[in-house]
Amino acid sequence: METIAVVYEAAGLGQTPASVQAIIGGVAVRLGQLPMEDIRLVAQMVARLQQQRQAAASHRLSPAEIVTEARCRAVLLSDVPRAEIAARFEALAEETHEQASDFTHSLRVVPRRSSRWLADRRL
Repeated sequence: METIAVVYEAAGLGQTPASVQAIIGGVAVRLGQLPMEDIRLVAQMVARLQQQRQAAASHRLSPAEIVTEARCRAVLLSDVPRAEIAARFEALAEETHEQASDFTHSLRVVPRRSSRWLADRRL
């Protein structure tokens, strides 16, 4: 069950500074217990993931690819309660709104009271 929680956190859920530090700390402890050859493999995997992210950042997704990616992420979130997802979405929307208000033109990215997802808060 702990592994599932780590996967959710690594997938972008619950990325508070404390949870990110806890993940990194746990991984560091586990890495310290591995033989040097395994540590080299982990380092290679991290380098490969960085390369994939850089390649993905320069690649624009087609509509079909966006749907496929959304379905994959939905599977990852299938065990997360709807109320928790709504709370995370609301927190992200608030953060986005605060960042937008810092712009000189005070962009309004997320409507504050009229969105349908606000109904999920009442769960």
